[in-house]
Amino acid sequence: MNDPLVIKKGSTVIDACDKLHKEFVKNFRHAKIWGTSVKFPGQKVGPDHVLEDEDVLRIILKEIIVSNMNQVNFLKWNSMCWKKLIS
Repeated sequence: MNDPLVIKKGSTVIDACDKLHKEFVKNFRHAKIWGTSVKFPGQKVGPDHVLEDEDVLRIILKEIIVSNMNQVNFLKWNSMCWKKLIS
């Protein structure tokens, strides 16, 4: 959570997923948010939730089977945490 993800103001959860990796969009299950864009910390949100400055985003992915062994280490995690800034 030390490295922020810079995205445009008004970006959604799915926009952040797309910026991180195309597989995150295809395998998106839901996300959890800590920050001012939600009513309570760790609130479960969908792909169309609009992010705000300094929100912390945890992406939960569907379990996937990858045939390419080079991608297994990258895709075997089911979540990732990112702190974002709005430019």
